[in-house]
Amino acid sequence: MKHRRIIAHSYFDGERHVSGGPFSINIDDGQIVSIVPFTGTPDAHDIVAPFVMPGLVEAHAHIVLDGSELDTEIRSAYLKADFPTMMATARD
Repeated sequence: MKHRRIIAHSYFDGERHVSGGPFSINIDDGQIVSIVPFTGTPDAHDIVAPFVMPGLVEAHAHIVLDGSELDTEIRSAYLKADFPTMMATARD
């Protein structure tokens, strides 16, 4: 796959939102190899976007359940918990 460049004014790297661009997101063989401040003018092959983020991989999650628990009765009890308890489980 050839080199590709995305010019973005902000991006989400999977952990944090970065603003204050523009940034040049440089891609080789389908992988991001660098993200650096961009100066200049985009060329015809550049993709220009106001915001860029990775594709969503997790398409289905029960964040209020403790994923290590397999007992259906215990898992059912989790679903009956109050909202603060569920949110504490999700944060953990």
